[in-house]
Amino acid sequence: MAIAVSYSVGLPPHPIVAFGFALINFAALFQLLYRSTYSFGGDIAVILTILIPYNVGTTKLLSFQVDEDAADPNCALSGGWDHLGLNATFLANILSGHAVLDNVCVALGLSRFTDISHQATVMLLVYRFAAELQLIARAVQGGTVSRMQLVFVIIKKGVWAGLIPAGLQGLANEYLTFKQTLYDCLVPEKELDFVETKDLCFSGHIAKYKFQDINMYVTEADFIDEPDVAWVLDVNAMGQHVPQIPLFIYKSANNEVSLVKDTDALVAFYCDSGPKVKYLREGLSDHAMMALTANRMDGVPVDDGCTTKTVLTGLTGPRAILGRALLSAPVGTVVG
Repeated sequence: MAIAVSYSVGLPPHPIVAFGFALINFAALFQLLYRSTYSFGGDIAVILTILIPYNVGTTKLLSFQVDEDAADPNCALSGGWDHLGLNATFLANILSGHAVLDNVCVALGLSRFTDISHQATVMLLVYRFAAELQLIARAVQGGTVSRMQLVFVIIKKGVWAGLIPAGLQGLANEYLTFKQTLYDCLVPEKELDFVETKDLCFSGHIAKYKFQDINMYVTEADFIDEPDVAWVLDVNAMGQHVPQIPLFIYKSANNEVSLVKDTDALVAFYCDSGPKVKYLREGLSDHAMMALTANRMDGVPVDDGCTTKTVLTGLTGPRAILGRALLSAPVGTVVG
């Protein structure tokens, strides 16, 4: 159980904006420092930001984490005090899962400050982690990656090759044995180039390493099969536990990083074990999750069993259309 060790009430140090430019107006904002758990069971400190829209009740809570995909703490919106930890442990999904679930506990436990009901309906909007760990009303997962080894093979020499050094360094930031094995396998002449990922955010490492064969940085092409490396990748993979909550999983059928067939296999594993799963495969991109999210928050029951649907796009749905007027208006108001 997470424990809030300090809190502050009022505006964060910087305004809240969408897409880096559109100022967002909220009825109230809170920031709280709480204690969570890292991969080996010790304590870490994490900061939670709670955003309260206008004209809403207090019985619905959405937990959302911004994707970072980087091993540099300076890339985090909170300066490192977030779900990747102070060391930017990208791909260390055990740590991230605990941080996400603990922030929900904190938000529900401090209703005297936030007015959020301690019995609020909770939904996780997450990438890749947390849903396998805890009982929540529903989880929405996108960009699902079941096994990192498969991703590394797919993206090397491609546009997204930079995710490999960033991911390996992120795991090295959390697992010291993994770090030692990784650094021992680096080609001496290439080590400085490789570890530069520690000082790069997402766009930086994508630009630096794109189209490179990442194998040229290591002395052994099968480095990821080394026991110390394979163990870390495996313990942070999905598909080890069966979620006890309804899931909505969405995936681009043309995903260049993680093949849709791997997510198909993960969904099949879940469905064979009992949870309710709605799986949407899109030909283009997807915002159809908005309608399903609203239904669950409004208490609409989840259909039994598992369903899989393939569509061209969800971008044409009314809930996916978001104009500039909506971005600039107070969150929670009706724009028309």
